[in-house]
Amino acid sequence: MKKTQIKFGESIGVIIVVYIVLLLGLLWYNNINNKTLNNMFEKDERQRAFEKYQFVNNLDLIHVTDNGIVDEDFSLISLNVMENFSKTKDGAQLLRSQLGESIVSVDLYNYSVSKKELNVTKTLVLYNYTKNNIKKSRIVYRTLIPVYDEIEERYIIGLLNVEVPVS
Repeated sequence: MKKTQIKFGESIGVIIVVYIVLLLGLLWYNNINNKTLNNMFEKDERQRAFEKYQFVNNLDLIHVTDNGIVDEDFSLISLNVMENFSKTKDGAQLLRSQLGESIVSVDLYNYSVSKKELNVTKTLVLYNYTKNNIKKSRIVYRTLIPVYDEIEERYIIGLLNVEVPVS
């Protein structure tokens, strides 16, 4: 072999090694960049889900009111009214503008003192709008809430569930 052929082969080898190192560097950078973007999207979706949860939790429509003063407790009658209102066309449109694609429900629990058990007595679906496609995961916020039953004049333990699908 001639010297020029050997130098030419070495040059080709160096160029291939440089390209491999460059390619590995780009793959590494892309991997880090994708993780950062995914974290940003996940944080943004959690923030939007929390905003929906706060909207429902602070909705004066479902709280107990006394002479125009809004209480911290939730009203069972108001929860039933909201469940029915969300099923109407106008109610669905109004709530969809604030809640988008999500499910809002309240599980009502009855505590049996003699059996020392907590049982679900009723589930109120306050809002349900989900598309037909199946989502991989959901962000769920759950909070225990005091629910006042104005008819029987007693408190019930409620569990407010706000589920938001993650795209």
